[in-house]
Amino acid sequence: MPHTKQHSGFSKILLKVLGGGVLLAVLVIGFLGYLTPGMRINWETVATMCGF
Repeated sequence: MPHTKQHSGFSKILLKVLGGGVLLAVLVIGFLGYLTPGMRINWETVATMCGF
């Protein structure tokens, strides 16, 4: 049974690393989206998001 516990610990670490990598990829893609001219934040888009 000790072998199973080591495997589950390795699986948890692997899951955390993969989850962090996926989160980082999503954040990078989202940040790069704001660098495109159509997605830049300006006062018009802020006002639109606030409902004005």
